[in-house]
Amino acid sequence: MKRTIFSLSLILSIACQIFAQNSVTIAIREYRQSNEHQLLQDFVQMLSIPNVASDTPNIRKNADYLVE
Repeated sequence: MKRTIFSLSLILSIACQIFAQNSVTIAIREYRQSNEHQLLQDFVQMLSIPNVASDTPNIRKNADYLVE
């Protein structure tokens, strides 16, 4: 009986953690939704820079882009 209660408590605890949304999660989602177009545009721009290990100048451009 104790094992069953423990198991149910554990499952309930995990479910609450998975489905709970705290204020940080909500704020991040709102930021992403309001800036979605710019984020996607930045991502596409980063992907347009070649990323081949032997291409040192473009590896530097990638690094500089990420730092920026």
